[in-house]
Amino acid sequence: MGAAGYRSKYRRTTGREKNIKENSEQYPPKDWYKTEDTELYYVYYQAQLIKQFGDIEQVKTIVDTEYKIAKDIELGLDEQIEYLEAQNYLWPDQRTQASLNHLIKIKYRQSDDHSHDHPHPH
Repeated sequence: MGAAGYRSKYRRTTGREKNIKENSEQYPPKDWYKTEDTELYYVYYQAQLIKQFGDIEQVKTIVDTEYKIAKDIELGLDEQIEYLEAQNYLWPDQRTQASLNHLIKIKYRQSDDHSHDHPHPH
């Protein structure tokens, strides 16, 4: 993907965004976080994170997940875990790690509960 723009599976970069990038010395703009257009906000957000951390999978995970949250798209447990892992990678924090550990325990508890649904033959 690269810094060329935020291209999640939910949207495509528009001509307006390409024009802004081509004609801007500062990309994303210094006041990108004030952008009211949700789609453009996440284009800028990803560009900013790529500037900070590089074009890595954790950046894509953060942007995709926060886009889903903004659009009220429900996250599955695996997505929540992946998001916290990415968050903790970029911004290590004990509270994030504790939340991550908690969700991992829930996941394994659920998988243990389901393993009893189909007992193994002896």
